[in-house]
Amino acid sequence: MRKIYFNNNVITFALESEMAGDFYIKYNTSIDITKMLQKLELSNSITINGDNIEAVYSKFCSFFKLVDAAGGVVEGTGGSWMMMKRNGKWDLPKGHREIGEDIEACALREVEEECGISNLNIIRHLTTTQHIYRLNDVWILKSTYWYLMESSYIGELIPQIEEGITEVRWVEQGEISSLLENSYQTIIEIFTNHIKLT
Repeated sequence: MRKIYFNNNVITFALESEMAGDFYIKYNTSIDITKMLQKLELSNSITINGDNIEAVYSKFCSFFKLVDAAGGVVEGTGGSWMMMKRNGKWDLPKGHREIGEDIEACALREVEEECGISNLNIIRHLTTTQHIYRLNDVWILKSTYWYLMESSYIGELIPQIEEGITEVRWVEQGEISSLLENSYQTIIEIFTNHIKLT
């Protein structure tokens, strides 16, 4: 099963046997992306079923320009977590991979640049999320590689204002659920499925 986000809505790709969906697509049949996104805006989520779901997923992706990004979920000393506010919503640091850049190096660089933090270490890869958006009449499919990181940094966190970031701070685990009420679905998924808030 695969998921792709569009705004805060989700497109799920699943085998016919896994769940009933709004669309059933056989391999080599046409896909009307415009119709699909219009339906998604009305229903918040759609499921695409098919006999060969990887083929259907690959065909769907072929309609988009593909870009890679990376980011991190940073645990600090004492079990606190770093979160930031970007464009009025609580978010995690991430950004586009530069040409020739290793994806882990991209994740470290973006977290450092967006939050003014240092002494970062990658612990492990958490997950990869995907979302689609339109930029200058071009449809983009962005894959973001998320890493669990740790840092002993105790200095001032400095938000990268030019990226729309207005606040960066350490939060206790008990605070995260309330902050996620004003966040993005991908960020909620990361904390819910991969950090396991208690």
